[in-house]
Amino acid sequence: MKNCRVCNTELTTENWAKSLETKNSCICKSCHLSKNKEWRKLNPSKGNEYARVNYAKNKQAFNARSTNHRRKLRIITILEYGGKCNHCGIEDLEVLDIDHIFNDGAADRKKNLFAYNLYRHLKKNGFPKDRHQVLCKNCNWKKELARRKEC
Repeated sequence: MKNCRVCNTELTTENWAKSLETKNSCICKSCHLSKNKEWRKLNPSKGNEYARVNYAKNKQAFNARSTNHRRKLRIITILEYGGKCNHCGIEDLEVLDIDHIFNDGAADRKKNLFAYNLYRHLKKNGFPKDRHQVLCKNCNWKKELARRKEC
């Protein structure tokens, strides 16, 4: 087996960057990433231009990957909060939403925490169960109508 030419660690399938395996380059992922970071600091305009060109070439693939990632994160978040509506018990993932228990969603929206950003925030904080729950769209809307009647 080969060793990284920078840090001399043994290269395995876990620590060898897939893009570098095909080029037969003997460098591990962490050394490769740190070299890239240094290069981007020294060449910010070239790095940005490279990213723009690479995105333009592979726009459909990038968009498909990011859509798939957002979809997975939404499903993971809903499953972490029980995977079914807390009021009626429906389990259809397409109609389930994350609801703010105390109707404080406006504060989160001011912090730009809605949709994908909310799911990222919840995952980052270990899916706290004290302020959020899963409701289906019907129960969520009924809750909103009841809140509006109180006002």
